[in-house]
Amino acid sequence: LENKFKEIKKLSVDYKDDRDKEVEELKSRFDELKKTVEENQTNYSEILNKASESINSFITKAV
Repeated sequence: LENKFKEIKKLSVDYKDDRDKEVEELKSRFDELKKTVEENQTNYSEILNKASESINSFITKAV
């Protein structure tokens, strides 16, 4: 009975350790994804600003 208890305890500790590692990996991947989204959002804003400037310049020259 004592051996079974030790085995179960070891399994539960191993399981917790595995879950902790998985959580840390997911946090890291989430942070990377968040950074990528922020970079893409910045790039998108820059593209929109450049397009707006080009359109305004074209309209100004046409008038």
